[in-house]
Amino acid sequence: PSGSSILNYVFGIKSDGSVDSLGALNFVNNNVNLGFINPVTYPKLKIKTELNASPEGVSPELSSLGVDYTGLPELGTNYQVVGVDNDTIPAGGNINLSFWVYNVGEANADSFFVKVDVLNENNISSTVFNQLVTSLNADSRKKYEVNYQPDINDTGEKRFVINIDSENKVTEYYEDNNFFTQSFYIQTDIIPPSVKITFDDFEV
Repeated sequence: PSGSSILNYVFGIKSDGSVDSLGALNFVNNNVNLGFINPVTYPKLKIKTELNASPEGVSPELSSLGVDYTGLPELGTNYQVVGVDNDTIPAGGNINLSFWVYNVGEANADSFFVKVDVLNENNISSTVFNQLVTSLNADSRKKYEVNYQPDINDTGEKRFVINIDSENKVTEYYEDNNFFTQSFYIQTDIIPPSVKITFDDFEV
């Protein structure tokens, strides 16, 4: 109505929950650009709308208010894309682990590590693979192959522990899909060694 007004104010919410006032929004043709707000500094926003009635006391009406934005990256893996060539290997043998890392989010994921540890029965772990991914585009995936050969005296049940973004540098919606474990078993060597002695190409 004539003489009434609708004013909108934007507030930035930091990761620690503190709130900063970022001023009034100047709408042009019912649109305003929020590009001046740094999403790293303010991962969440709050918009306050103030409705001022006309001198006759008639209030304006707000039918809708929406925000168009690009969402976060979303990294992950699961049991469908993780596998080993053999879940049981002899002592001194090797095993191949393969897995895919997906980014099913709307934004690119930049500069994160993909790490694989081997966890023993006594919960002692050792890192066998650690690679920096400079960028993984939105709605894309990347495959990894890890060959592991344990020590000849190492036996028993083991687990590969896949950890995506181990340093927690990428802001995501969920992080519980950034981990996956794959079990395997190393058999004890029970085959006795055999020795052949030859002299001038003749077996003694």
